[in-house]
Amino acid sequence: MLWDSSANAGFTRGELWIGVADNYTLINAANALLDSNSVFYGYQTLIRLRKRYAIFTEDDYQDLAPEASQIWCYRRDSPRESLLVVANLSHSAQPLLLPEVEGNWQVLMSNYSEASPPGALTHLRPFEAVYYYQS
Repeated sequence: MLWDSSANAGFTRGELWIGVADNYTLINAANALLDSNSVFYGYQTLIRLRKRYAIFTEDDYQDLAPEASQIWCYRRDSPRESLLVVANLSHSAQPLLLPEVEGNWQVLMSNYSEASPPGALTHLRPFEAVYYYQS
């Protein structure tokens, strides 16, 4: 674990049997805690959303892009609410062909500062993930 920017990434004061990553002074747990847009805080947000919205774990699951190897796109629907998740699992932009998505969707979470409405989404940026909600 890369804890901080100190020697051996804060893992030990002893001798390591395997080296730490070259970029440990930039990418480490201490720096993640200082960055509100870090993966750490992204996971905290997902955990809160999962606890707040039952649709994250219940009701129908429909894979909307089963043929796309780099895209994970699915929808969950219940009588009261819907969840649409689109995620690019690759390091390059990917085209996205969504079936028609109607209604007023709210962005619950995005790992980019700006997220397009689902009806206007034609591509996903590298590693982009957006969670849309409709009640």
